[in-house]
Amino acid sequence: PLSVLSSWGVASRRGHSASVVPPVDYVTLNRSAVKAGVVTAKEQSQYRAQRLPRVQPITRQQQSDQPTTAQGRRVLVPDVSFGLVNRPDSPLGLLLAHEYSQRWIQEQLKRDEMENRRLSDARVKLRTITDTRTSVLRKTHSLPTETPQNQILPRTSRYSQVGPALDTFRDAQSRTRALKALEREAPSRRGQGHGVYNLD
Repeated sequence: PLSVLSSWGVASRRGHSASVVPPVDYVTLNRSAVKAGVVTAKEQSQYRAQRLPRVQPITRQQQSDQPTTAQGRRVLVPDVSFGLVNRPDSPLGLLLAHEYSQRWIQEQLKRDEMENRRLSDARVKLRTITDTRTSVLRKTHSLPTETPQNQILPRTSRYSQVGPALDTFRDAQSRTRALKALEREAPSRRGQGHGVYNLD
């Protein structure tokens, strides 16, 4: 029976075995996805469907070049989790001296100063009064210095010395007091002079 088994044409497994597919390199995949700005789960699935990096087998040369600790353990890559380096530590001296708060206050004061300067410049621009049609006509067209002949009223000696038709005040002091009282009561009678109530 041994000779029968040895005479069978059995193919060797070494030559015809299926090639081993290396596993997916999720570390490199996650690092490249974060650098590309992929955030949601749908984008992650689409990104992985397009590119699936495989783990390259480590050669003896690469294995000898990797740094090790004193105990012989391999040093982990700092950005192995998500591909981003951790934020550097804040200096303890600056924290104790309140340097960051002072810097923030200076930045706020500088920003407020620039905002006040911008608002003051805007107020100066708003103060300039633009010309209207009336002001332009007043500048370009001068008024006549002499009154036309058809607007001159006839002056005769009959009406030159005629006084006022009515004089309801007893004397000039009473007239002055009445005019002052009218000026004092003008706001209460006609408002503060806004809108259509400004009749003067």
